[in-house]
Amino acid sequence: MPGCVAVAMIGAGPGESAVRTEGVFTVKTLKLWASPAVLVALWIIAAAFTLSQLATVAPSLLSTGVQPPRLEEQREPAA
Repeated sequence: MPGCVAVAMIGAGPGESAVRTEGVFTVKTLKLWASPAVLVALWIIAAAFTLSQLATVAPSLLSTGVQPPRLEEQREPAA
């Protein structure tokens, strides 16, 4: 039919909205969790690096060949 224009109406049913909200909630939830998750990941990486470096201290000190002073030698003689 010439001159006839079709119009589409979006009718919201009961309990429904014509505006999409599921994706908005998901994005807000991801944004809420992203910052703490990044901080926890960085903390775990830093802790693992620190522990790995600490594990190499004793072998490095032993490889120098210097004997640590004995406990009796470390004390000051009592006057």
